[in-house]
Formats: sequence, structure tokens, C-alpha cells
Amino acid sequence: MTRLWCVLLVGALALPASGAPGSGKPEGKPDGKPEGKPEGKVVRVERNRGTTTIPRVCDVRPSGAGTCIGSEPVPGEIIVVLDETGMIAQVRILEATGYSTGGPIACDSLWAIKTELVRGDLSTIALRAIGVVDPEVQPKKARVLGKDRYPTSPSGKVDEHVVVAVDRDGDREPDIVLTQSSCDGSGSFVGGACVDQYSRLGGRLVRIQHSSFANCGL
Repeated sequence: MTRLWCVLLVGALALPASGAPGSGKPEGKPDGKPEGKPEGKVVRVERNRGTTTIPRVCDVRPSGAGTCIGSEPVPGEIIVVLDETGMIAQVRILEATGYSTGGPIACDSLWAIKTELVRGDLSTIALRAIGVVDPEVQPKKARVLGKDRYPTSPSGKVDEHVVVAVDRDGDREPDIVLTQSSCDGSGSFVGGACVDQYSRLGGRLVRIQHSSFANCGL
């Protein structure tokens, strides 16, 4: 897929993954920890329904390969692939490896994945298809929201732009949101970008993940 809904995932799909096969860790120091690893922060939050699972956003290609952003994907997890009409397919994660552009610094919080089809048809994936791992997603009601339904920037920062919005329960309100911004507040994405993930908790969008890709080649 060549869409530009998120600079990070597009960059990941355009380049081969360089993590050691099957290691789940990007290349770097001998102990598996990359040199100068960029910042990736996860905020652990309690949900109203008692689960602490943080939604994961992924990009799945017709081949079943793809990319996820956030915490490390777990083999066996089910990704629900959605577009603006609803669910397209469900795939099961088989393998996840740390993603690197091949440079000296690995991209923290970015993962190359391999999946197998559980149901549906990946060959019909549209340009606006998004995969999500989230126990609160209702497959029969969830969908990707069009740009006309994007919320304003949850942080209020002028250089933060919403690039993904997912409605998990069919009420046409954004429940999972990804935003992109320049890491230094300049508004320029030259040299990298920061991506924040928000989830609807208690009726409002709360930031639950921050990833900086300013120094890893994306």
C-alpha cells in the first residue's frame, strides 16, 4: 500500500525490515539493544471495563505482511482490518520483529509482522484500510472514519495532525486516534516525526502512546 495516512508506516512498508529474523529485536548492540534508541513511551491506563490492553494500530498488506506501531505484537493476536465500510478481514499475527531502516539507529515502537488470514479477503483492501488489535472493537460495527469525521487535535498543538481515526462501536465517533507532529514543534517533518496514539476513555480521548522517530531514518 502506498497511502500517506502516516509517514511512519509508509516509510516502513517502503523498506525491507532489518531486524534479525525471529529475534523480535532490532539490530544494534550485541545484546539486542539498539544504539541511540529513540523515545517511545507507553502510558498504562485503566479502562472502564477493567482491561489494561492498549489498542495497537497496524497496516496489513494483501500478502499478509505489514507493520504495527506501539508495544510489541504478540503471536496469536487477531488484527481486525477495517475500512470506511466496516470489517474487511481478520488476520492472526504469526511473527513480529523489530523494524529498522538499516541505519545505525532502530525505530522504537515499530514492528514488522507476518500474519495468516482467519476470515475475509485481503485482496480487497482499500487505500484507507487500517488494522487494529483491541478487545473492545466490535467487528460488526467498527470502521475507519473518513476525514470529515476526524476530531480536532486532542493536544491542541497547531502542528499535530490527525492521520487515523477508528470508530470501534458504530457510533461514528473516534475511539482510536493516531496523530503526527514534528518532534520539535517546528511543523516540519524533515528528519522525522512523532506519532501519538489516543484512546477513548471515560468519554474523552486520552494519550496512551508516544513514539519519536526523529532519529531512526523515517
